[in-house]
Amino acid sequence: MLMDVISIWQYDIGNRVRILFVLALEAAIKAFETMPPSNIRFVDGASKGSSIGSSSIWVPVGLGKLLLKRSFFTEDHWFWICVVALFGFSVLFNVLFIVALTYLNRIDWPVRNSLDTTYIADQPSRSGMVLSFKPLSLVFNHVSYSADMPAEMKSQGVEEDRLLLLQDVSGACRTGILTTLVGVTGARKTTLMDVSSGRKTGGYTEGNINISGYLNNQATFTRVSGYCEQNNIHSPLVTVYESLLYLAWLRLSTKVDTKTRKVMELVELSTLRNALVGLPGVDGILIEQRKRLTIVVELVANPSIIFMDEPTSRLDTQAAAIVMRTVRNTVDTRRTVL
Repeated sequence: MLMDVISIWQYDIGNRVRILFVLALEAAIKAFETMPPSNIRFVDGASKGSSIGSSSIWVPVGLGKLLLKRSFFTEDHWFWICVVALFGFSVLFNVLFIVALTYLNRIDWPVRNSLDTTYIADQPSRSGMVLSFKPLSLVFNHVSYSADMPAEMKSQGVEEDRLLLLQDVSGACRTGILTTLVGVTGARKTTLMDVSSGRKTGGYTEGNINISGYLNNQATFTRVSGYCEQNNIHSPLVTVYESLLYLAWLRLSTKVDTKTRKVMELVELSTLRNALVGLPGVDGILIEQRKRLTIVVELVANPSIIFMDEPTSRLDTQAAAIVMRTVRNTVDTRRTVL
């Protein structure tokens, strides 16, 4: 057996491993077959199957001749040699396994290292998300917002020149996490969203708004953000697909035009592709379908940060659940949703 182990080193590494496993199996078989039986007697001339007492079996001596003919070891010391060989093979295989895990590199799959692989490819893929984007976080620190005092309030004796609407508000929105503003009516939730998204062109804003650690620049922030308004803003004389396609032509290049059509699958509007938008409460699609259309219109621009102003307002429980499932699908793509 030792000579067998020495002779296999003339082969390549793949064949060496295979032969080592065969030798280990051979040692196990020989150890089992050289184990002396405890209740068998070999008697010349006896017929197979006859017994003496309750603990002995008569076996013809021809079986021993068969073992010798097949070159099996019959000496007692070979049993312990095979046991030691099995133990040695176990140690050898474990050492080779540890060395392989420590020093061998992982398989370099070309698909994993493709140049087209982006941040979104690392996440659970959805058929509706076909465009790559860079996830961005949003942080606002000590934000305050005030507007000019209305003339009506000044006429009632108010002496201040400014009306304070937000005072020292701080918060953070992380990628892949749905952040919700909760408060009573008139708590200035929409005002905070408008200030954070840069939609407030008037008034006086104080504090810092950072995008992934960088100070917000409104000129470039609009390229990576989207805003879903609460009210209906869609043309009633076009279909759902035409609304999406028109926005894609305006906000994206023609190279990705065909891919943007699949974004409807994310918000479950594929079945309403050719449905007329219509007027709210008169004809066309339902209110919750309009909400989802508002979301998909912003998703077609492939933003990293999306602001949604009360997406479930004026909806019943079932319709709100459908819209929130759409919002959940959007968050699962690692977008920042507020």
